Amino acid sequence: MKKRNKIILTITVILSFTVISFIGYGLRLMAIEDHYGVDQELYFKSRNGDIIVNRDFKEVGKLEKNWTRIQIINKGNNSDLLEWAYENKVEVYRPERNIENVSNLTFDEVEKLISIKDLKLIIKN
Repeated sequence: MKKRNKIILTITVILSFTVISFIGYGLRLMAIEDHYGVDQELYFKSRNGDIIVNRDFKEVGKLEKNWTRIQIINKGNNSDLLEWAYENKVEVYRPERNIENVSNLTFDEVEKLISIKDLKLIIKN
């Protein structure tokens, strides 16, 4: 194969990979926006291991993120963010230090951690 053909083939492969990557990233962003709508800020600002507090029902859960969804782990139960916090006020906190058994914390324990500033407020919805 001529050197010119190799260069053209390499450039074509790189450009194809770049275009496919941008399309995939755009589809991921669209899937997040379609699923969470105005609550997509919760997806982008939160991280795995963050603590989410539902003030209306006084519930606490641990966030687990995957490619396009957030799962809430609450005392061994898994549920999607929208099922868990549907039309309720939620707050996401990030622990300042390592906290054991985050998914088993009670609402009162979280309030105590907030008052002694062991949890940093990330987003309030």
